[in-house]
Amino acid sequence: MSVPARLACGAVVLIMVTLSAQPAGAWGMEDFGPAGGHIGRSADWPKGVEGVLRHPSRVYRKWVNGNENAYYDGDIEAVNELLQLFAKVDLTSHHVVLRSGRPSARSFHGKLTPYAVQFELPGGIYLGHIRKHASTGLYALKPRLIVHVNEALAKHVDKLVVPEKVSLHETTHRIEDALAAIESGDLSLRVRSITVLGEAGDSAAVVMKALNRAAASDDETARNRAQRAIKQIEQDNSPPQRALKQKVAVFLKNHPQRQRTPRPTELLAILREIDDTYAQGFTAMGTMVEPDLSGSAKLIAWTITMGDGRLVLRKRATGDPKTPGRLKETIYVGPDQMAMIQRSMVYVNDNLIETKPLVTFEPVGPTYDILIGRVLWTLGRGITRSIRRISRVAAKADGTLTAEAESHAGQMRWELTIDPQANFLVRFARGFHHRASEAAYTIDTAGVLASGERSTTHTARWIEGASAAPISISVTTFSAEADTELIRQTEELLNQSGEDR
Repeated sequence: MSVPARLACGAVVLIMVTLSAQPAGAWGMEDFGPAGGHIGRSADWPKGVEGVLRHPSRVYRKWVNGNENAYYDGDIEAVNELLQLFAKVDLTSHHVVLRSGRPSARSFHGKLTPYAVQFELPGGIYLGHIRKHASTGLYALKPRLIVHVNEALAKHVDKLVVPEKVSLHETTHRIEDALAAIESGDLSLRVRSITVLGEAGDSAAVVMKALNRAAASDDETARNRAQRAIKQIEQDNSPPQRALKQKVAVFLKNHPQRQRTPRPTELLAILREIDDTYAQGFTAMGTMVEPDLSGSAKLIAWTITMGDGRLVLRKRATGDPKTPGRLKETIYVGPDQMAMIQRSMVYVNDNLIETKPLVTFEPVGPTYDILIGRVLWTLGRGITRSIRRISRVAAKADGTLTAEAESHAGQMRWELTIDPQANFLVRFARGFHHRASEAAYTIDTAGVLASGERSTTHTARWIEGASAAPISISVTTFSAEADTELIRQTEELLNQSGEDR
């Protein structure tokens, strides 16, 4: 490996300062040059990150409230070594962003250190802070590498060796997400969106209009950051930089890693990780048209929320609240049990009253599929609960993946269509009971609702059996946060019912 000679003897400096950045009262440390003998470890770090942090091409390291960023400089061989080390980190997906340019890391006192590779390693208080804003798409929640191809590296970009586990990306964050947050009342989100736009280097009219508006802001922080972002975009779009950017774009377009089909075990691990992430905080609302026994249909408003190992699905029939028989139903799924709470409107002595809640309890089991799956699975999420193994994966021309899977004990087999470009959304699913030729469940979706890195379906149909009338579902809103009040109220009612039994 050829590493600049100045890195071998660079002095290490350690500084402790109080910062004014978000969250307020943050603490930071920094040092220059390669890592020393000891590297502190965070409980949030996956196994293997120390190998990346110890690479001798490191030129600068900054730590703020648990958020670690390491910067490296060197030739194509050094970059390849970093890619290999990153691929060994214990992650289900290894995101590497490939960009053009020659950026510099700014120290707490303003010193600029040029670099070629940045290693983002979120953790600690910082990670807890950005999780609150996960739905904005402006923050990376998992470790990743950002490789900046400068003019020297561009001459040897064909020698870049991308490990099989690595997926290549062109941007760190979507410009659309940054534009959506630039008018936010939260100053930290405004500043973050401005920073993202500056780093993207896109000089589109809509971007420049938003930045010029921010540069005229009354807030000094937003104004200064916007002015810096505008200057950064101007530099990124100079004639030499445009040529470099085009070379990187061609490399990305033709690289097979952009179209790589994941292995069955890898795809299942990705789907499970994503489902686990949504289960930590997710709320969606919408309506559904559900046929009843009379052959007619009723419109139902529903809310589903997940968080802290709990799930609540609330359904309410729409229409006149004084209609007899109008159903209110809440389904609760906890770590150890499921419960259903049903109430309806009935006439008693010519008075329409709401009945006492009827509560039933049962272990979490097959009932989950019908009660919860018909809503959660139609949102393209949570289906891995019913999957033990994926046996086959194939890529389609439109970029989606088809997969064949089976459930635990082989009771169900699944045919799935998955969209990697929409956070691995399950766009179509068909489930068959063991040896059955007709599908027991069919899920067919249309459209995508996106919020940051998260996405869900816009509309969907759930069909049980070959002849059942479909249940139509429409999503109106969703977020990356749990409705903790709905969960609390449901558990409180269940506790009261348990005491009455």
